[in-house]
Amino acid sequence: MESFICLKERVFVGPVNKLMVTLGISVLLFALSIMFADKASAHGFVENSRADLCAKGINTDCGYVKYNPADLEAPGGFPNGGPEDGKIASANGRYPEMDQQWTDRWEKINIASGLNTFTWVHTANHNTANWRYYITKPDWNPNQPLTRDSFDALSFCTVSHDGSLPEFKDNHLCNVPSDRSGYHVILAVWEVAYTGSTFYQVIDVNIDGDIDPGNGGNPGTGEGNENPEECGHLAWSSTQVYNYGDIVSFNGGDWKARWYSQGQEPGVSGEWGAWEYLGKCADADGHQHP
Repeated sequence: MESFICLKERVFVGPVNKLMVTLGISVLLFALSIMFADKASAHGFVENSRADLCAKGINTDCGYVKYNPADLEAPGGFPNGGPEDGKIASANGRYPEMDQQWTDRWEKINIASGLNTFTWVHTANHNTANWRYYITKPDWNPNQPLTRDSFDALSFCTVSHDGSLPEFKDNHLCNVPSDRSGYHVILAVWEVAYTGSTFYQVIDVNIDGDIDPGNGGNPGTGEGNENPEECGHLAWSSTQVYNYGDIVSFNGGDWKARWYSQGQEPGVSGEWGAWEYLGKCADADGHQHP
């Protein structure tokens, strides 16, 4: 009788245990799939930000942020709230490599003071309160971790929203202060409505050409660019490396770089190309050329 009972238990209990294990694994895999799906879609980044250039392979040794540049989320309310000092670029240490800060650590995007367009890509959309842009002070130290004191207390650009969902891409035209030049960091903040969540992106910029744009974004020799001027801007060169926001003259017109490029002639690919046509170029005195 004992043998029969043991045999029955093996026949009956074994499949139940296997079923329970199978169900447990299925539930676990389902939960993990939801978690990673959320991570894969979260949540928004600025084109040509430090994290975006990591994802593009232009910035190196970035850690895991290169797989998800949109995942820099922390509490809101900056500068009174938000990430801790020294952890602003990493959204409170989520990706600690982002907080590394010295003069030549990160590639720079060349921009001019005055009007510039910053583009948020919302990979997972959220009801939005506003977007804000802060810039480092004129006397900031680029070889120290970023803190609140590194930035102006007030944003130089605020784009308000009505609490609804924004577009997948949002372009913001902002006036970069004219009293900044050379290497600066712009902190872009996407404030989500109703939840207290906020997304942080830092953008390493070279303002008005104090860093040689042909040197991969690193500090240059101060000798400047050898391309001759055409209509007040440097003429486009097939050998020059250009970054987002660079403006060149070509065939009597001014062109603004949409992204990092080299050897892509302005106007070749029309509206889908690397260059945005700004109109007929003007000389240094503002006189428009025919």
